[in-house]
Amino acid sequence: MPESPRNCQKADTREIGKEVGSILSRKHFISLILFFLVQLIPLGANSIIFDHITQKDGLANNGVSGIVQDKRGYLWFGTQNGLSRYDGKVFLNYEHNPFEKNSLPHNLVQTLYLDPIDPYLWIGTYEGLSRFNLETEEFFNFSSYENKAGDVLSNEVVTSIVRDEQGVLWAGTLNGLNRIDPVSLDIRSYFHNELDEGSLLHNTIRSLYVDTRGRLWVGSYGGLDLYQPETDSFGHFRAEEGNPQSLPSPFVMSICQTDDFNLWVGTWDGGVSLLDPLSGAILEHIRFEGNTYLLSADPSGDLWIGTWGDGLYRWSASSKELIHHEVDSDDPYKLNHGIIYSFLRDRGGVYWIGTNGRGVNKLNPQKKDFRYISHTLNDPLSLPEDKIRDILIDSQGRFWIATYSEGLWRFEGDKRDWKVQHWMPDTENPWSLSHFNVATVIEDSQGRFWVGSLGGLDRYNPKTNDFDRVSLLGYGTIAGDEPIVDAITEDVDGTFWIGTNGSGIIHWSKSDGVLDVFSYSTENPRLSNNLVFSQLLDSRGTFWVGTNMGLNRYDREKGQFDFFYHNLDDMTSLSNNVITDILEDSLGRIWVGTGGGGINLLNPGTDTFSHFTRLEGLSSNHVQAMEEDGQGRIWISTISGVSVLNPTNGSILNIDESDGIIVDQMDNSSTVDQDGYIYFGSSEGVLRFDSAILYDNPHPPALWMNEVKVMGEPYPFLEALITGEPLVLNWEQSFISFEFAALDFTSPAQNQYRYKLEGLDRQWVFSGHRNFAAYQNLPPGHYVFHVQGSNNDGVWNETSLRLPLYVKAPPWKQRWFFLLYIAGAVMAVFLISNLQANVMLKRKLNSVKSSHDHLQVINTNLEKLAWIDGLTGLSNRRYFDLSMNNLWHLAIRENKIITLLMIDVDHFKAYNDFYGHQMGDEALRTTGRLIRSVMKRDTDAVCRYGGEEFTVLLFDTNIQEGEALCDSLLEKFREEKIPHEGSSVAPYLTISIGISGFTPGISHEPSQLVDESDKALYEAKNRGRNQYVVFSGRSKDSIES
Repeated sequence: MPESPRNCQKADTREIGKEVGSILSRKHFISLILFFLVQLIPLGANSIIFDHITQKDGLANNGVSGIVQDKRGYLWFGTQNGLSRYDGKVFLNYEHNPFEKNSLPHNLVQTLYLDPIDPYLWIGTYEGLSRFNLETEEFFNFSSYENKAGDVLSNEVVTSIVRDEQGVLWAGTLNGLNRIDPVSLDIRSYFHNELDEGSLLHNTIRSLYVDTRGRLWVGSYGGLDLYQPETDSFGHFRAEEGNPQSLPSPFVMSICQTDDFNLWVGTWDGGVSLLDPLSGAILEHIRFEGNTYLLSADPSGDLWIGTWGDGLYRWSASSKELIHHEVDSDDPYKLNHGIIYSFLRDRGGVYWIGTNGRGVNKLNPQKKDFRYISHTLNDPLSLPEDKIRDILIDSQGRFWIATYSEGLWRFEGDKRDWKVQHWMPDTENPWSLSHFNVATVIEDSQGRFWVGSLGGLDRYNPKTNDFDRVSLLGYGTIAGDEPIVDAITEDVDGTFWIGTNGSGIIHWSKSDGVLDVFSYSTENPRLSNNLVFSQLLDSRGTFWVGTNMGLNRYDREKGQFDFFYHNLDDMTSLSNNVITDILEDSLGRIWVGTGGGGINLLNPGTDTFSHFTRLEGLSSNHVQAMEEDGQGRIWISTISGVSVLNPTNGSILNIDESDGIIVDQMDNSSTVDQDGYIYFGSSEGVLRFDSAILYDNPHPPALWMNEVKVMGEPYPFLEALITGEPLVLNWEQSFISFEFAALDFTSPAQNQYRYKLEGLDRQWVFSGHRNFAAYQNLPPGHYVFHVQGSNNDGVWNETSLRLPLYVKAPPWKQRWFFLLYIAGAVMAVFLISNLQANVMLKRKLNSVKSSHDHLQVINTNLEKLAWIDGLTGLSNRRYFDLSMNNLWHLAIRENKIITLLMIDVDHFKAYNDFYGHQMGDEALRTTGRLIRSVMKRDTDAVCRYGGEEFTVLLFDTNIQEGEALCDSLLEKFREEKIPHEGSSVAPYLTISIGISGFTPGISHEPSQLVDESDKALYEAKNRGRNQYVVFSGRSKDSIES
């Protein structure tokens, strides 16, 4: 096993599953148990999330009986239908071929063992033992192998494999133990012999283990054996009925160590025992429901116990507590099967649990279940699946939760046993809640609770557990229905500022009622907009209001609001007018969250703002809520997850699905408790974050090359990768692609890459999460392809994986051809000029050379003109058509997405008319330069399509990545500010962009992508230009047909 010699050996077989079932009928009990029993406590089990990987993801089969990680970093899964290699994204599966001698001998794989010395993966199957060479990818099978002495394996079903310190390979089977010489491959078999005390206790071998002292232990259906090499015999540890110091059961399933001396022994029906090998005494015992199937130790000394039907247990070495991870088929983030078939902790600390029918469960310790108050199926007292509009933790520590359609909830007590109160409106009860759509709930300075909803303002009466309805109709309000209350803020004098949905701000007193109303009208704009989203009373007593159209600050001296708006031409203005949240931090700074422009920091002493958007690393520009933690960091809930901003250095850490945020949508609600825990509302309920802990993955990933293709076909590369000898390509092999992998499995989808083709690329090409690179039309010469990768937290492995290349020159560019050409020319000149003087001959020779050089220059220029746009220096329409054709067919073969940006300069005719054609040409050159500057890869095809229209063709780039490029492009033009007085859009040059992308099938044509992008561009112009539009008119069937 790759990460530690303390990993346990065990066997996995379908046949054994049948046998152990029969053991239940003859299960024996020990009459006297004097062992230490460990209390079962569900510690930590609720905070863990399991991800699931199944056949739908490419796994060969959902019955996974063996898992190892090789030295390169790949994971290997032995299944009941073949062998699978996994790089975090893609599976490569190996199957038995009945007409190939050296394929996998049988698809039912029972166990895997990674050779610690040689580059071999040993595979136990139903047809014997197979040795897979990881470097040559060749199988060598022992199932039908017969050595000179006529030896064969003792049984075809191989259940456990291990290699001892002398290099000898041991293979346990359903009928005997086999010792295999690694050089001669001679096999010697060991069996139980009733007449020989030194023979095995039983022929059915379940587990093999080499301990830290190099001793070989054999677990069988007869007990535990210790191999004694001096006598080539076995010492025994039996289960003795009535002896509490012996093994509790003879059926030894797995063996493990958590220290350098004692052994943990898992028995089928006797739990797990800690054995002192010297005395044979049992030092400790762990009991639990279910039957033991496997054991594994992690570096902390904790013991993992896989059972047959009762899920997974973890025994804590420090607390001596047993944590049970039960099966919950109703929860997609819990253990999904009770039979634990295999187990591995990889080098990055991620746990992989193979099951007998539900694939692999992945447990990432960094990935937490942040759900704190959430919906439970079939539990009417659990929080419903609804939008959470507000969260309040009151002075007694109770949670009040306002929901969109399920009224008001209160949760009191311990999370494991909430005391729940639920209020809904009742048309027959005038003291019930006014409306089921509750927007906000507050506790005032006197401990009273106020609720704002679609039905107006309610005051909670704790004595009667119902509500008094408070009318806001009066001075300055519109007669009729009660205004919709979306926000309530208590002022320093005990009055309330009540934000409404459509009626502006109402200043209200408990004693005097409505004091004033601030609303927007064209005649008297007392507020920037009547739709109020957020409110804040800061530590200086300043009252802030966020609306659907700008930010408002109340001037108490003047009794009026000052307005702040987004100004396209002022980079210090608000970044967006939709104000979703307002926060004051511990330093008194004001932060403003927006519905499309990220967050804004009000610069102290000025009325200007600094901005943090997706360009600075924010997970989304649509901010839902904000809170500050005890370290001064700003936690930002967005529609795409949670971002944590460090105001000191501007760094942003994103927490998303890879960390455990398993929600479709974050809501605009949040709070923080006295212990520093931060709470955000979401579609999965209330999420809780421990702000004292930000989990970082410190492990740089291993790197390897998955595949190299030349002209779309697989090309051998392993030898070049290992030896450093270059791959050799002929001149006509004009297209080469590389697929690589950063082998850290914490969150493989978040791993990032950068690559460079030394000899062509001047700098690294950052490809983000895309693990693919392609080059075409490489000039002859020597190259080295370099790739580096990072893990999900941006820790880079800066030691490049290197693959050298050599591209041969075409015959007419090789030296011998050039010499032959010159020789022919000289001969022709000689024959023609044979009667002329030597001086004339020299002149002719010089003329031939000059003509040849001149023709070469002309040919080079013509070739360049054929592909390059003369004005902008970009590729031209002809090159676009060629690239589209090549990448289109590659995308079909590779099942990759292809995305197209069509870009048009807004009002370019007006620009030409106003400034002249010379300035128009310069504007087009600048446009080309700006487009090229935001491209991340040299292989991105940027072309001038015609006139003022440009295209960007992006291979293996999804729509979201394309949108990020569009954002960058629009920002570039805003920064450049090329004057355009003839534009009705802005005083400077702008562009409009149409974007479309999909994974093409055989029935699709490139023209469909061009047409869709063109339609999206047309829509961008219709919407006012200076923006991008994603094509949305395609039906699902049109792509899947």
